[in-house]
Amino acid sequence: MTALQKRRGHHGSTPPRSIKLDVRSRQRHPPSSKIKNNASKLFARVTRITLFIVILLCTLHYQTIDQYEPERSARFTLPLVDDHLFDPMGLPPTSDLRGKYDGCLLVDGQIAPHHFRNSVFVSKDIEIVNGTGTNLISHYRLPAYDYDEVKGLVASFNNAFIYGIEPLVYDCHVLYRPGGAADLNINLFEMALGRKYNHNHNIAKGIPPPPGTSINVISGTVVLLSQFMGERFYHWLAECLPRLVLVKDYLDAHPDAKLLFLHGDEANQVILNMLGIHVDRIISYYGHQLYFAKHLLVPTATAEGRIIPRAARLMNQHFRREISKQNVSVERRLSPSIIIQLRGPGPRYMENGHKLVEAVRNAYPNANVQIFRHNETMQSAMQMHYGADLVIAPHGAGEANALFMRPGAIMLEIYPAEANWLNPCHNYTSKSVRHLKNE
Repeated sequence: MTALQKRRGHHGSTPPRSIKLDVRSRQRHPPSSKIKNNASKLFARVTRITLFIVILLCTLHYQTIDQYEPERSARFTLPLVDDHLFDPMGLPPTSDLRGKYDGCLLVDGQIAPHHFRNSVFVSKDIEIVNGTGTNLISHYRLPAYDYDEVKGLVASFNNAFIYGIEPLVYDCHVLYRPGGAADLNINLFEMALGRKYNHNHNIAKGIPPPPGTSINVISGTVVLLSQFMGERFYHWLAECLPRLVLVKDYLDAHPDAKLLFLHGDEANQVILNMLGIHVDRIISYYGHQLYFAKHLLVPTATAEGRIIPRAARLMNQHFRREISKQNVSVERRLSPSIIIQLRGPGPRYMENGHKLVEAVRNAYPNANVQIFRHNETMQSAMQMHYGADLVIAPHGAGEANALFMRPGAIMLEIYPAEANWLNPCHNYTSKSVRHLKNE
């Protein structure tokens, strides 16, 4: 026997006793070992199958229930939505919603005075659903657009007047106040009584405007989107425009239907084009003028400073998908993108804004820090905010650009040092665009 054999414990052809016992032990219980091995394999297989089913169910869940949150796994890109409708929960494109009454009467373009009468006052959508307007105003209920006290719906009127800074609707039976941002000069009690409201129009009292009054007659169907202060960019983008989402599919199916609100300047028109609305379909609304619509649709008014959450998410999804087609880089950046908004001269102008820019650049040398000025084009504003990870801005209309930001980005809002007020409107917009944070 060699030294190597001694070190290995080998004594001739007889194996060591410990090895013999081990072999006998394995030979004595082969069924038990096989069962354990099979059980282990079965457990692993069941685990894999279970995991696959869980992943599949989660995928189906987010594709069906949470389809308005497409950026959960992608930072800048949006998957295409395989759906012909902008929102299946909006007013159906095949809807033939008409007013409950024949409405007011015009004869040869002149008002028929005998047709006027005292009206029933209905304020906001809540009274249509749960109040005096339930049986007085024809409407199509859209519960997916309910939020806070607001009830989602589209009201319809035949041969109705529209007038006032805060638009009112009168069809010779009902005086309807859609709501939204309020004209503080309105005395709602006097309005309800049908007394003089605005611009010498006593329509609500049943008294027609004096002879010779200019009336803008709108043939066909028109959708009222105008709200008080709608000429200002924030109120136009975050309060007037979201109402369009409720009727977007209907408008696409009825290209002759018009929209009654301010189309605004170049910025507004860029946004409308992105939504597929040509400026020719817009009838500019001015509160000092009198309008008469043959067929009027009135989507739920946006509560002042509180964008319609469902509309905000759908607009964000649509805008980002459209912006991504405009040769905008959608690659995941290695360095964060930071935008600092600097307002023009005014009450919320940051005099030391340049110091803020310098401090941010020094604190984050690897970040892509850009300055957003008040005179940027709408196209530039969209593209800058599209790729932003962080936006630092004084309170103002520029924060409405949150509608173009990715869910998960951060909006840092700055108030003047002497401010004794807090307006949470932009915080509400940020939270409505799901996962977008506002600090």
